[in-house]
Amino acid sequence: SYANTHTEDDYSGKYMTTLLHQAEAKIKQSVNAGIGGKVIAAGSGCTGALKKLQEIIGVYIPPVARENIYSFMRKSSDVGRGFGGKLEKDSPVVFIGPYEHHTNELMWREALVEVVVIPFDSEGRIDLKELEKKLSAPEYKQRLKIGSFSAGSNITGILTRVYDIARLCHKHNALVFFDFAAVAPYIEINMNKDKEAYFDAIFFSPHKFLGGPGTSGILVFNEKIYRTDLPPTTAGGGTVTFVGYNTHDFSNDIETREKAGTPPILQTIKAA
Repeated sequence: SYANTHTEDDYSGKYMTTLLHQAEAKIKQSVNAGIGGKVIAAGSGCTGALKKLQEIIGVYIPPVARENIYSFMRKSSDVGRGFGGKLEKDSPVVFIGPYEHHTNELMWREALVEVVVIPFDSEGRIDLKELEKKLSAPEYKQRLKIGSFSAGSNITGILTRVYDIARLCHKHNALVFFDFAAVAPYIEINMNKDKEAYFDAIFFSPHKFLGGPGTSGILVFNEKIYRTDLPPTTAGGGTVTFVGYNTHDFSNDIETREKAGTPPILQTIKAA
């Protein structure tokens, strides 16, 4: 029988919670997420998963909110305009490849980041020499650097050298994310190949697997990129340990605090 995982007061709730946790563990195991690996089911594909990731690292902002902030700064004093300039100058920089899945390009363009596109090399792959040149550029030295790349082209099928890119990014103190939307059903995913070739986050669309339609988007990330000292990206039922008349306490467990409201229980189980 079905019950919401927010309650464990009866057998049905406990049983569904156990099934959900088993499914999450299976997903993490299948991608070698490691001890610090966390999984969040979001949306219906990569778009929802990447949006959740952008919320976690603090670069997603709704368009109306962004326009309101910029409008206020334009109308305000020199301090406000100076803050706006500093925000743009010190914002994270995201390096993407030349054959990105639209989700992994458009969403970064609209985020609070600067986007830098790495070109092709002579073989039609991401130019690793150019990537290292950009990663080591002095203008990005004091900024959060993120590499976010498609693990394979959904047009040509060419595979990205994900482990080489991961090593380069970590060599230059950059986070590295991979979009496995196009290739997840066909290749092995190993988030922790070795101490340099590891992925800080991945996202993919299980609906592209055999039997996958009806699943949710999947985000898997290392807990080190998550701030538990702040509220969760969405506050709602299931994210708290206590609620009083005027105060509340959020769970310290990352996967619990990021499941606001009823989670996609059956979708996650099906994905696993």
